[in-house]
Amino acid sequence: MTNGIIKSPVLRVLTSANKAESFALPVEEKQKYSRASNEAEGYGDDLVVNENRVKDYCCRLFLKVLPEDQRRMNLWPENPTDLGYVQSETLRQYALKIRSAMNDLSKVMARSLELEENSFLDQYGDRPVLEVRFNFYPPCSRAEVFGAKPHLDRSAITVLLQDKEVEGLQVLKDGMWHTVSVIPHALFVKSGWSDAVMHSASV
Repeated sequence: MTNGIIKSPVLRVLTSANKAESFALPVEEKQKYSRASNEAEGYGDDLVVNENRVKDYCCRLFLKVLPEDQRRMNLWPENPTDLGYVQSETLRQYALKIRSAMNDLSKVMARSLELEENSFLDQYGDRPVLEVRFNFYPPCSRAEVFGAKPHLDRSAITVLLQDKEVEGLQVLKDGMWHTVSVIPHALFVKSGWSDAVMHSASV
């Protein structure tokens, strides 16, 4: 999707916040924003729901942006400067534009299935949640290790801004994995598990 959402300073903020140096803070600093052991929001690795499950080789910062009254600002880092800037009006405006674009997309998908225009939007509720996740995959010499194991997103819709310097995202189609090319200043949009369930129930 290339509809003008990604513009400076939004692009600069989102990409700079995801650079390696943003995850290289001292342990004491990162612990201030660490997620609780039974929660997903905050800094750290992913919540482990099954000890036998393979862990992702990834560090991430996971924050709820909308609804605004559900933000947990104690988990929003103030350092480094770029990440501190993320909690400004810039991210709020970006989130609102993303939500508007996804609302339009949901209506288009409903019409394509010959459903009432708001069929999917009505399933999201009056206060849909929008969360942001910054991922950092440290270098690893082991070829069999994946930054993120094969998975299906639990969200209704995932909007991904890929790092222009790293090409690693793959999607499964017809039993084969295909690499998604990085398009500068573009967003990659995909439906998640929740949307797949709603689609299955609609056809």
